Amino acid sequence: MRKKQGYILTWYYDYQESYLLSPVGREFFSPGEKILLRANNLAGDAKAEISYDGEKSYEYVG
Repeated sequence: MRKKQGYILTWYYDYQESYLLSPVGREFFSPGEKILLRANNLAGDAKAEISYDGEKSYEYVG
């Protein structure tokens, strides 16, 4: 007769790597259009910037 295992062992590695969920990059938006920024694992301060000239310069938006 086999005995039942009395425990479960699970390994989980959380590397706390921040990454952007939305937008994912290279999207184009219309002037005045609202954009939802979504990210995972933001552990510290973050800022959002937007480029109006094909990534030559950026403007801080939040």
